[in-house]
Amino acid sequence: MPDFVEVVFPIPLESTFTYSLPPGVDGHLLGYRVLVPFGKRTMTGYVVGETQPTGEYQVKPIHGVLDDMALLTPTMMGVAKKMCDLYGCTFGEAIQTVLPSGLIKQSKRKVLVNKPRMPMNEPQTLPEDPEDLHLFRKISKSKGLDYLTLLKKNAKSFTVLRRLENQGFIKIESLVNRSRAIEQFDRTYKIRQGADEPKGTKQKALWQYLKEHSVPVSRVELVKQGFAYALSALLKRKLVEEIMVPKQYGFDASFVSAPKLLLSSQQQEAILCVDRAMEERSAEKFLLFGITGSGKTEVYLQAAAKAIERGKSVMALVPEIALTPQFVGRFRARFGDRISVLHSGRSESERLTEWKRIRRGEADIVIGPRSVVFAPVENLGLVIIDEEHDASYKQEDGLAYHVKHLAYFRAKQDRAVILLGSATPSIESFELARQGKLKLLNLPNRMGDFGLPSVEIVDLRKDFSKFGEKGILSEALRNALEETLTKKHQAVLFMNRRGFAPLVLCPSCGEFVQCEQCSVAMTYHRDKAVLLCHYCDATKNMAMPCIKCGHLHLVQLGMGTEKVEDELNFYFPDAKIARMDRDTVDTKGAHERILRGFSQGKTDILLGTQMVTKGLDVENVTLVGVLLADQSLHFPDFRSSEITFQLLTQVAGRAGRGKKEGRAIFQTFLPENYAVLCAKEQNYLAFFEKEIVFRKELNYPPFSSLSLIELSSNDETEVRTFSMWMREQAQKTIKAQQKSTISILGPAPCPIKKIQNRFRYQMLVRSNRGMESAKFAKWLVSNARQSLPSQAIRIKLNIDPHRFM
Repeated sequence: MPDFVEVVFPIPLESTFTYSLPPGVDGHLLGYRVLVPFGKRTMTGYVVGETQPTGEYQVKPIHGVLDDMALLTPTMMGVAKKMCDLYGCTFGEAIQTVLPSGLIKQSKRKVLVNKPRMPMNEPQTLPEDPEDLHLFRKISKSKGLDYLTLLKKNAKSFTVLRRLENQGFIKIESLVNRSRAIEQFDRTYKIRQGADEPKGTKQKALWQYLKEHSVPVSRVELVKQGFAYALSALLKRKLVEEIMVPKQYGFDASFVSAPKLLLSSQQQEAILCVDRAMEERSAEKFLLFGITGSGKTEVYLQAAAKAIERGKSVMALVPEIALTPQFVGRFRARFGDRISVLHSGRSESERLTEWKRIRRGEADIVIGPRSVVFAPVENLGLVIIDEEHDASYKQEDGLAYHVKHLAYFRAKQDRAVILLGSATPSIESFELARQGKLKLLNLPNRMGDFGLPSVEIVDLRKDFSKFGEKGILSEALRNALEETLTKKHQAVLFMNRRGFAPLVLCPSCGEFVQCEQCSVAMTYHRDKAVLLCHYCDATKNMAMPCIKCGHLHLVQLGMGTEKVEDELNFYFPDAKIARMDRDTVDTKGAHERILRGFSQGKTDILLGTQMVTKGLDVENVTLVGVLLADQSLHFPDFRSSEITFQLLTQVAGRAGRGKKEGRAIFQTFLPENYAVLCAKEQNYLAFFEKEIVFRKELNYPPFSSLSLIELSSNDETEVRTFSMWMREQAQKTIKAQQKSTISILGPAPCPIKKIQNRFRYQMLVRSNRGMESAKFAKWLVSNARQSLPSQAIRIKLNIDPHRFM
């Protein structure tokens, strides 16, 4: 066994650090969390390697091991190292991203006397070693001592504590601390071995109930069955024993069913292809291209069943938290409790408990958004990426990673199959399928032979005088809503802007209310009665005077989901309306409540932002209204047409998913735009043929690779000057090394020039050769960080960017 290990810290440090193992450690520590001295501080780090130091220098010992199992598996360490290669981050930054935040923060453990070794005054119950006895007496005089505090006070404490724990004198427990994540447990009960059957009627009934169950029964279930008092009595008589088991968290899936459906020949072929690839362990990558309502989820379900039959695990990713309840509901209805769900809408404790369930191998299927790619799943057989085109699979804040890059890596490590699914695949993915690098699986028809919804375009230019003044609902859309409600059908309305009014200005001087920290207009939120910045969450009082001329009455222009909700209530006072946007789903369980109400028919109209465009499968929905179809066309992004087509096609597909015919209405100022027209026909291939020509002419992906470098500082002159210096260095290197395939665009101010009082500039590195732009950008950023004129400048590298704001 090695005597020394390499430790990395979850902070932006380039190096690993060598430490010696403490006495009493009798196993390998690879992947374990440890407490170590670092300068004058004591820090938590992770063991990532075993080593022997070279040279003559003093190696400090590890103070203690913090967990009873390795938190970083070899698989996850491999993922972290891959992130360093792909994105130019440090190992510590990658580990910080890979591990759930609650795990990194969790460190509150308590050392207690193990009561079965009492009474204290008997000599045979005391430790023999003087050091052990001294610490044991110290612990026994308290109600428990903090584990980390003991380790920090004395480097020998870990060895002593390990001996005392092994001899049964003490126990080390995690504390319930509301400010930190801990693993949550349920109290369960079973009959104590050798116990005699009770005679009381209720106690006997409880005894029989426990005998009928092969596993311990939870306290919640026993109380529900009316056994609360009988349980207390049996516990006092020591006829039953309490067992703490990790809590399982599930969605209320009562509003979702997942009966096995009659498969089309195309679905059968798709499942057969995926199953064959899993059997061959070929690490094949598939693109399941199926129109909305074609039964892609059923293919996922049956492919997952095939993987589990082969003894493999499944990872299923969805782009939005809002999609998780229905998606999970279908999987849970089919597979039961061998499912784990991870997403940011849960508390840190819930996420940590689920993470540890996965780590122990207690879940066959792990479902959730982007961060699921970091779940400690072993023995992967299948990775499903639903709505593969969705931009939310790209993490833009913090360490900028893409789920697909990491999912491909994980699948390759386990020789697992990748199954991408979408009705509107990304241009890059479909081009790869055309080249044969992804195997294309087609689902051209809706299940049950139901047709696609008919789509009507309303030209807002013809009615411009009424638009905004009388509201955003056109006469055609109002009439369609009236007809839908009369038939007792349901409708979905899409407005991709939250709040009440996105612009507030002074009618006297024309000055609009702007965030003082960010160069963006503040949005009025009437339900909170404040002006809110959507970038830094700063607020202002709506009743304030104009900061430029002092005029007392500001006016609200434009509209968001709150204002549309007002208009709907005005025209349809008897309708039950639910709004689903970031403001209404910021409380725990809000997604499920809104979707449950809509799925059960308790809501007539569901109004929302992008959350309503995907995944909704409610047969009674016969109308979809898009209130401003061209809104995303105005984004400063070469993908704006693709984003628009995808949003419109996806949301239109929410209508007519059963026997009732569906229809959609697109309100737009740009009715001739090809993205809008192709979405009207729901013709992906026609859109692709037009878009791919545009991409090739302007040399955008998939015909080139992009890397975005963003610089920021609270001093605009400083950041502008340094970004120009970076460009000069890049151009000199390109010329010297004759890298004719690389070009530099910029630097230029970001579209949103200032966020949180920091001025932002960006430049693009573009190359026609694979990942050459990434390699060059990583070198350029590394070189620049060594030449920073001040620590105020921050540089962020974004490989394969999906947002340019």
